Amino acid sequence: MNTEPRPAAIPQPPEDTRSSFSFKELIEKEHQRLDDAIAASGADAGQHESPEIASPGRADEPWISFTDRDLFGLALSGGGIRSATFNLGLLQALERKQLLKSVDYLSTVSGGGYIGGFWTAWQQRAATQSDEHLDTFLKAQATKRLSAQPLAATQISAPPAPPTSPP
Repeated sequence: MNTEPRPAAIPQPPEDTRSSFSFKELIEKEHQRLDDAIAASGADAGQHESPEIASPGRADEPWISFTDRDLFGLALSGGGIRSATFNLGLLQALERKQLLKSVDYLSTVSGGGYIGGFWTAWQQRAATQSDEHLDTFLKAQATKRLSAQPLAATQISAPPAPPTSPP
C-alpha cells in the first residue's frame, strides 16, 4: 500500500468555457472590438489592414511589427493615495484638452487602479444610463450658487468699541 500523498490536481475550467486563440486571432478580435466601439460612438472606423505579426524574439513572445492604426494607451502609475490623486489630476487635464476620449487602452497599478477603476466605471455608467442624474446635479449646483448671498460689508459687525473711561 502506497502511503505517499498524491499531488493535488490542478483545477481546470469546464471545457465549454475555455477559449484559445493564437496571438494573431487575439489581436484581430481586439481590433474588431475597437472598430465596434468607434462605430457605436457614431464615428467612422474606416478600413484597416490586419496588423503584421513579427516572429517571436529572444523572449519567445509574439509582437506586432506594424499596424496602420494610431492607438492611444494611458498608463496610470502606482503609489497609493498620492498616485490616485496625481492620476485624477492627469485625467482632469486630459479631459480639459479633450484627449481623454481618444484613449484606446488603459493600464493601471496600485493607486492608479483606484482612479482607473473609477474612470472605467464612470464610462460604463455613461454608456448605459442617460445624463439626467448629471443634469439634475448640475442644475442643483447652479441654483445653490445663485441663491448663496455673498457676505456684504454691512453684514460684518464691527468689533465692539473698547470701554471708555470717564474723563
